[in-house]
Amino acid sequence: MPDVNASALKALSHPLRTAMLSRLMDRGAATATQLAQELGESTGQTSYHLRQLERHGLVEDDPEHAGGRERWWRPVAFRAEVADLRGDPQGRAGLESARQWALADRVQVLSRWGAQAVDDPVWAEPATMLTSGGNLTVAEAGALSEALEQVVREHLSRAEAADKAGRGGERRRIRVYTDVVPVVEGP
Repeated sequence: MPDVNASALKALSHPLRTAMLSRLMDRGAATATQLAQELGESTGQTSYHLRQLERHGLVEDDPEHAGGRERWWRPVAFRAEVADLRGDPQGRAGLESARQWALADRVQVLSRWGAQAVDDPVWAEPATMLTSGGNLTVAEAGALSEALEQVVREHLSRAEAADKAGRGGERRRIRVYTDVVPVVEGP
């Protein structure tokens, strides 16, 4: 998973870019034209902002749709190394923009799921919203984060391979949220 820099995070401060990225994460690859129609924008705007996201490594060409007339885009998983960015004012601003987008995006996705979860008998069982806690050292928290990320990557890679091979049943896009954060006292 590539690390992004301050400039890439700053690219997430534009609401159309975050809307397009959220849409790609929710529903998979799309063209600039499809995104324009879905988001009520012009194709010129979505094309421009997709190229900006690509420049920063946040989206890429979708190889599943190569060779056609239109360019298909898919999201790229990324991470930001806070230690590398917090000393730079642009990095701090980028981290804040990315944090705000990520939190708002999660609330929206989880709220939509929560509104219909009990009525979805097939997906209600495998879906989970685990909340847990404990007392960890910084090293233990880092090891936990790394292990969780590895498990997610392994499962998604296996599912992608099975999908390409035509194995398995009906597939549905999912979102996986992994948070390992210290408890901060406050109001």
